[in-house]
Amino acid sequence: MSAKDLAAIGMVTVAYPWTLVAAHLRSTREALESLKKSFSIGKPEQILSYKEVCYGVGLNKYWELEERYKYDANGLTNGGKKSGQNGASA
Repeated sequence: MSAKDLAAIGMVTVAYPWTLVAAHLRSTREALESLKKSFSIGKPEQILSYKEVCYGVGLNKYWELEERYKYDANGLTNGGKKSGQNGASA
């Protein structure tokens, strides 16, 4: 039943614990089937680029932190902008 139908019969809370699991399994199955076909027809269109995957899993946040806390032989560089001892803010 849909959430709307359940609300109509008096339900106020609905949980769909298997929804994401089922969606993930379906998309994994479809991706694997497309990958199998790709051996003869080329890259599957639903496959994300490297950049999209990196942003999707949050690597851009780590890259920003890496730049912020960049360190070399002289100490913390704060991305090349030294403002205090070892690059720390004054």
